[in-house]
Amino acid sequence: MKATVQINNTPTTLEGSKGVVILKPARLDYGVAKVYQVIMLLNCLGKVVEKVAVKIIAEGCEQRRLVHDRQCVCD
Repeated sequence: MKATVQINNTPTTLEGSKGVVILKPARLDYGVAKVYQVIMLLNCLGKVVEKVAVKIIAEGCEQRRLVHDRQCVCD
């Protein structure tokens, strides 16, 4: 993870995602594009890398006191 952050590069295997198109319920005209909803299925490993990156950024912000005392950094 640290190497990915240091070189500012995300492996292409983590960038891919698949989507599933479903119909929204109770619509009168299914010929219109806005009645469809796309659900994105992100790569599981990509989600893990994202959570680790958020944790690293949050800890860095707290250590450098970049966040006000009355605010919290969510991770």
